Amino acid sequence: MPRPASAFTTFTTRSQFKTIPSPEIASQAGNQFAPRWVLVNLRIYRELCHGVIRQDSRAAYQRIIGELAEAGAESVILGCTEIELLISAADSELPLHPSTLIHAQAAVECALA
Repeated sequence: MPRPASAFTTFTTRSQFKTIPSPEIASQAGNQFAPRWVLVNLRIYRELCHGVIRQDSRAAYQRIIGELAEAGAESVILGCTEIELLISAADSELPLHPSTLIHAQAAVECALA
């Protein structure tokens, strides 16, 4: 997997559920990206969880992805399924790892094994 950055809710990043270690990119960037994660979290809970898809939110996510690319990220893990309602491969300058698709593929592989 290319060197990824992660987009999660605050709940996921603070929980034991998350098995992916904190992204190297975020630790290198330190507090520089902290306000961006607040924005990601707010857009997920206040908009996407309620089916609200806003162009300004898409543009904000695209800016964050661009900043992550500048910081050295080579891909982005969409660690919250709602983000996939807003951002697709066509919207991103970096390759995406959509968690819904990844989980669905793993479930099918497990069921067929």
